[in-house]
Amino acid sequence: MPTQTGLSHAMAAVVVLLVGPVLSRLIETLVTTRDVEAMIESAATVVSAHPIVTLDAGLTATALYVAAIAVLAFVWGYAYHIKRH
Repeated sequence: MPTQTGLSHAMAAVVVLLVGPVLSRLIETLVTTRDVEAMIESAATVVSAHPIVTLDAGLTATALYVAAIAVLAFVWGYAYHIKRH
């Protein structure tokens, strides 16, 4: 990687601009947000029906959304750490 010219950063930006929309469309085609939302709502209903959980279904769904985002962030960070070191 050239440290003085910044060429690698410029090339990475171009690749992201070209590949990003294609990857986004591919993900949208394979998995819609309605599918993910329905899955989380269904899981929230099951979890909130458990006697130990004292939250209603709406709050449980919010907690599951936050947990899903946290898991994705953890996986991303772990993959970055493994790749970096």
